[in-house]
Amino acid sequence: MDGREVTGRLRSILLQDKIALPQGFDTLLAAEVSKVLSDYMTLSQGVTVHTELDACGYYVVNIFARASSLSAPHIVPKR
Repeated sequence: MDGREVTGRLRSILLQDKIALPQGFDTLLAAEVSKVLSDYMTLSQGVTVHTELDACGYYVVNIFARASSLSAPHIVPKR
């Protein structure tokens, strides 16, 4: 086995260890994102979240939301 094979196998093992997100992570994140977006828009369907790991070991988070209208944010101006 050459150095590249060893490096590739080690990377694969480390990525598998890293990908173990807590059960229900995407569902919890979708609920939190939905709460925030609801302050700015009327959501026409639930928010969906999908989290995956790319080849470099970075988490890629895909969020999908659809809104039927936007609303004015409730912002208190600074004094």
